[in-house]
Formats: sequence, C-alpha cells, structure tokens
Amino acid sequence: MGGVRLWVRHELRHRWVSLLLLAMVVALASGTVATAFAGAIRGGTALDRLVEQTRAFNAVIPANPQIQYPWSEFDQLPYVEARAGLAAIAGARPLDVQPQGDDWLTTPTDDQWFRTIDVPVVLDGRPYDPNTPDELVITPEFADAHGLAVGDTLRVQLPDASQAARAVRRQEPVQDPHGPVVGWRVVGVVRSVWMTADAAEPDGQAALSPATLTAYSDNLLGGAPLSRMTVISIFRLDDPARDIAALTKDARRLTGQTDVDVWDTEVKYNRPARDNIRFEARTLAAFGLVALVAAGFLVGGLVARTAAAGIERLAPGPALGMSPGQVVGAATVPAALAAVVGAVLGVTGAWIASQWFPVGSARRYEPGPGRDLDPVVLSAVLAAAALFLTFVAVAASWRRAVRRRGEHAPRVSKVAAWFTQVSAPVPVVLGTRLALEPQRGKDAVPVRPAQIGAIAAAAGCVAALVFAHGIDDAITHPVRFGQIQQAETFVGFGGQDYGDPGKLLDQVRSLPYVDGVLDARQGNATADDDRLPMVVYSGGSGPKAMGPVVTHGRAPAATDEVMLGTVTADALGVGVGDQVSLTGSAATRSYQVVGTGFLPPGAHNGYTDGAWVVASSYPLLFDDFHFHTLLVASDSLSSDTLIKRLDADTGADFGPPQPVDAVQNLRSVRRFPAVLAAFLALLGIGVVGNALVLAVRRREGDLAVVRALGMTGGQAAATVAVQALTFVTVGLLYGAPLGLVLGRALWRTVAETLPLQFVPPTSMSAVLWVVGASLGLTVLLAVLPARRAARIPLAAVLRAE
Repeated sequence: MGGVRLWVRHELRHRWVSLLLLAMVVALASGTVATAFAGAIRGGTALDRLVEQTRAFNAVIPANPQIQYPWSEFDQLPYVEARAGLAAIAGARPLDVQPQGDDWLTTPTDDQWFRTIDVPVVLDGRPYDPNTPDELVITPEFADAHGLAVGDTLRVQLPDASQAARAVRRQEPVQDPHGPVVGWRVVGVVRSVWMTADAAEPDGQAALSPATLTAYSDNLLGGAPLSRMTVISIFRLDDPARDIAALTKDARRLTGQTDVDVWDTEVKYNRPARDNIRFEARTLAAFGLVALVAAGFLVGGLVARTAAAGIERLAPGPALGMSPGQVVGAATVPAALAAVVGAVLGVTGAWIASQWFPVGSARRYEPGPGRDLDPVVLSAVLAAAALFLTFVAVAASWRRAVRRRGEHAPRVSKVAAWFTQVSAPVPVVLGTRLALEPQRGKDAVPVRPAQIGAIAAAAGCVAALVFAHGIDDAITHPVRFGQIQQAETFVGFGGQDYGDPGKLLDQVRSLPYVDGVLDARQGNATADDDRLPMVVYSGGSGPKAMGPVVTHGRAPAATDEVMLGTVTADALGVGVGDQVSLTGSAATRSYQVVGTGFLPPGAHNGYTDGAWVVASSYPLLFDDFHFHTLLVASDSLSSDTLIKRLDADTGADFGPPQPVDAVQNLRSVRRFPAVLAAFLALLGIGVVGNALVLAVRRREGDLAVVRALGMTGGQAAATVAVQALTFVTVGLLYGAPLGLVLGRALWRTVAETLPLQFVPPTSMSAVLWVVGASLGLTVLLAVLPARRAARIPLAAVLRAE
C-alpha cells in the first residue's frame, strides 16, 4: 500500500491542474442534475404546500349584482367551516404605479379573510391589522413589478362620493376618479391562494385592511351599506367532494334563484394550476434526465480516460513490486477522488442555486422562497455520482491493465476498408480510420465516446428544436387551447340583452375580414345529481358559425348530444359514448357525450371545463342566460387590428379574449429546449473536439510515416477534416431520425398532459438547422488539430518512433 500512497501523492502534486479541471466538470454535471431534479420536485409541490399552510378555501360564489345573497344564513350552514367576503369596490386609481388589469386590489368586507380562511404566508413584514385603516399587503409579484417594499406608501386617488354612488347604483367601475388622494402603507409581503389564483394578473395583487373600506365608505361604497355591495364569498367546507353539491342546492334555496354560480376551487383554480405546474416540473425533470444521461457519457468518459492513462504511466509498477490490484488502485484513486470532490461541490452549488427555484408559474405559489435544502435529492445525486464515477474509474483501469497484458488485434473498420478497395484518396481512408478505429494502448483514441456524443448531440438538438417548434405553435395559435376567437364583446348579462344583439350579429357577419362568428349564450348547469357545476355554451348557427375545438370524437349535431371539456369529462368519469344528465334553469335533460375537447375560456370557465350543446338544444335546458357574448375570429388580422376595425365598423365595444393561463406557462418553459440544445451541443463539441486533438497527438507517428512517404501538409490537414466530418455524419445519420421521433413523442405527451390540441411539429427546419450548425462547428473544431497535423516535426517524431 505504500507504493499506492506514493503514487497518489505524486499524481496530486504533479497533475493537480488536470484533476481540478476534472472535479469542476463533475461539479458542473452533478450540480446541473441535482438542481433540475430538486427544482422539479419543489415546483411540483408548491401549490399543494401553499394550500395546506394557508387553510385555503375550496368553494367560491362569485359576484353577481343581479342576486342578493343572505350571507349570514350561509354562515349558519352546518358544513361551512369558514367564509370570507371580498367586495367589488367602485374604483381606485394608483398614482405611482400602473398595474395590469382592473382586479389588482382585493377588498375584504370582514375580518375572516387572513384570519380563519386563506391565512397568508408572510414573506416580509406582517399582515394588515383589520382594525387599522390605510394598511396594505402585497404579493411578491406586485412588489417586484412596481418596486415596492414594506414601509413604502402607495398613493391612490379615490372617486368622489357622487362618482362612487353612481358606480354602486349602476354596478359599473369608475373610469376617471377625481376624489381625494390617500396614502396606503405597505405593511407586509404575503402569499395566499386567492391572491395568486388569478394568473391573468401577472403584476400580482394588493389587499386592503377591511378598516380602510369603512374609513372611506363614501369614496369606495358611495355611502351604501356593505349589504348592497357586490360580494365574492370564499368558503372552506368540511368535505368539498360532498359539500359542493349541497352548497349549490342551498344557494339556490336561500336566494330563490337557479342561475347561481358555485365554483369548486379544485376544478376552477387548483386543477388547471396543478396541471400547468406539473407540466413545468416534468419539463424540468426531463431536462435533468437528459443532462444525467449526457453527463454520464461525457464525465464518465473523462474519468475513464484519466484512470486508464494512469495505467499507462504505471507501466513500471510491477517491476517496482506493485501487484496488479495495487496498480489498478493507484491509477483509480486520483480520478475517483476528483470525482467525489466534484460531486460534493456540485450538490453544494445546487443548494445555492435553489434560491432561484421554482421557475415558471410554480414560483407564484411557492410558500417558502429562497434557498431550500432537499436532503433526499442532493444526497441521492451525491451518492450516485461518487459511486458511479468511482466504478467507472476502477473498470477503466482494470480493463486497460488486462488489455496491456493480452494479445489483441485492432478492429478494422469496414467503411475504411471499402474506401481502400475503391482507391479513395489517402486523406479519406486515413481520416475514416481515425474516426472509426479506436486502436489500443498508447495509440488509443476515444472513438466510441465521440461517436456516441455526436449521436446524442444531434438527437438531442433535433428533439429540442422540434419540441420548441411545438411550443411556439401553441403560443402563437391560442386555438390549440380552445380560444377560437380573437375578439369578443358582451351583449347580455343575467338574462337581459344590451341593445339589439341580432342586428350586431348580422352586421359582424357581413364584414369581409370576419371569418368566424359565434353568438354564444352561457348558462350555469349542474351534472350528476348537482354534484358538478359547469358552464354550458350554446353552439352557433348561420353563416360563418364557429365550432369548438374537439380532441376526441366530434362536435354535437343533435339536441340530445353534448361535448364536454376534457377536465369536466374526467371529473364526471365519462367519455365518448356515455350518457350524462344536465340540470339547467328550465329542465333536466339526458345527453349523449359525442366528444371531448376545449371551450372558449370565459369569465366563469376555463378552456377545459364546461359543456357545448347545439343552439337548438340550449333553450330546452335554460330559460335564460348568465352571459351572452359575441365571439369573432379573422384569419387575416391580428387580435388588436381586428378589435380596432370591429369597433370602427360596428360602433360596439370589442375587447381581447380572456388570457389562457397555459400559454403563459408555455412561455415560462420556452427557454428549456434552447438550454437543452446548447447543453447537448457543448457535449458534442467536447467529445468530438477531444477525440480530434487526441487522435493527432496519439497517432502522430502514423501521420509522420505517411508524411515521409509523400503526403503533403495539406493532405494531413484534410485527414483531420475527414475525421471530423465522419464523426458528424455518424451523429446525423443515427441522431437526426432518433431526434425526430423523440421530439414528436415528447410534444404529444405534453399535449395530452397540459392539455392542448396536438398538431405534429414541423421537423424539416429543425433537421436543416442542425445539419448546417453541425457542419459549421465541424469546420471550427477541425482547424487547430488540422493545423497541428500539417506541421508535425517529421524528424523528431520518426526518431522517437
């Protein structure tokens, strides 16, 4: 063992630079893998942890100015654990910031919110005092978007009393308040489910103390009592799966109205958010898995070559009394030690990097932002990296030691042999041999790792680009998420139409740039014995009528047929061919499910929940409507241009459709394919470049011999170029088809998981891009080795040989 210790000390003293570089490579690889897996797990559980920590709500009755709710009687229902009211105030305009959207401010009507239900996680400062006016809490997104912190004051201009009174009376917001300017002090940065659930507010939200509502009642309520305000109520129920249906029945009984919305929080908010978060987490985990496999080849190959090179340097070891096992151990320890140190540095770096995770929409729900130590993931990566790389070092050392003692014949490439038979130019024959024949001993070249690296790089880059094209297609075509319209306008609410919707419909249909119109009525129904509330759309009829996006089956064509949103169908446990019973304001009817798909996302439904019936079936189920909207699409105009032209040509007030949360989440992971392609490209560059350099260095004797026999320097350089092109050709021939299959399969999986309408991504552009980039990089990689091959000092090399 003394010889082993002496050798290890010698290696650490004389080769510390190369061992340190090896440790850094291991640290980069293990840190990347640990960061990806830990970030995926943390992001995937963010919403569930926030729900658990905040005693979150599980049912919502949204605001409806047409209905007077006796909230005190709701509080007495036996299954209601807690309830809080949130008011729709007359209007307030911040002076120093410009929040996106109109719903940036939440105004509680009692002290239950933040105390018994939806209790926030306080990230900085404290919650507001419900008895102290002029106190405000904000979400981290609001703080980041507007540069606010605890202790700052948000100046807001309120409506005057007459504006507020008019807004309450007409149930409309104040557009230009000109009342007093007040200062609301930020006392805390918090995170709660309600303040995070609305992803359409990318700038986050703020919440007032309920005492502020009382202190400025003239300016916010118009002097009206809270009982006259339009209030949203959030509920925490004993057993949501059982009590949602009971709350729906009791809401109808207590209000005497059938058109009452009761939202299941799991269906309305949590499930879509969880699907988006799961998609992001799986994408990040897939990135980590690819990085793990790629790093296994690259880092494993480096460790193996480091250990095997030690065997070559230990050739005199047996003559000095070292046993074969001691020779293998002495060659293995330096490489294994560098691998272990690198793995420790890598997981430490992953812990440091955790402060930037989770990413995407999951970051909005993370209850504990900052550095996070995941002992399971980090210890697993540390142990796996150390054990795997140590095993690789031992195996490579033993293999090299055994081969040095045995007789062997180098493998001959059939491709190179064919080039020889057809009398191909010498650079072609020799370059092909250098790329396909690894040789043995001191002449060994890492041919296999270079080939595998080139294949992995080509496959990964093509797959990543195909996947990225799928993301770009979905982002630029919201119809993949059921958003068939580019513009919309409300023409009725609560059973009452505004003006003459029929005249407006005919006017819009006559416009030449309009390609699709849907005169949609939406009613509130329940399914499965009132267990599941849903929004039902009436289909269109007449010229330019648009239909829903169908993912399975077909759109309904008869009065007893229905298409269900994909999430609604899953919640009911039904599919194409099954029967479902829907209860509306007019009747209860049985429908055959003929399709599942996506509906236009609206104020009270997402694109995956709800139902679609034909226009003639709607009045059989409903005797009124909750919303009446006109949806318009154009194949030739953008959304903004279409809205401007519709407003000018019809005099109506059109606006953009409801944003689709999933589109924003796709944008948040759009960089992952690019990062993955860059990572794999670096892998390919590293292994191929390493093979080119080592080939010239270790086979310079062969090159010197053929140079002495008449090969020119230019031909020697061409030999290296042929070697590089051979590596790239092997990578493209095997990797590009594999990448096409992987990219499309991965995008189909994503389409089914998110979900969205699957359209096969275009692949030819990805292949052409990878081919062009590969050829360009090949030329760059071959420059320095080719130059060295052309300038080999023949006399010195031949004398050494």
